Amino acid sequence: QISIENQEIDAALLFSAQGTENFVELLSRGGADMARPALFELPVVAIGPKTAEKARVLGFSVVCSPTAPAVSAMVQTLISALAGAPYAR
Repeated sequence: QISIENQEIDAALLFSAQGTENFVELLSRGGADMARPALFELPVVAIGPKTAEKARVLGFSVVCSPTAPAVSAMVQTLISALAGAPYAR
């Protein structure tokens, strides 16, 4: 888990490539640089292929994609990922 001001993060939903870059920047400014290996092991769900590719380029190792670009599908994919069920990578 990664902490931002004592709030733990178990996973992330990524809605755009730029938002993914901003997320990493925010965590880096928050002192997560020392926890970078753990940061990039967080499961992330990317709304589409461009966002998923940006997440992989930035170093995230567990990148999931929903079957449809909808929030409900992203949440279902996240639930499956956190439960250890198979999901699209």
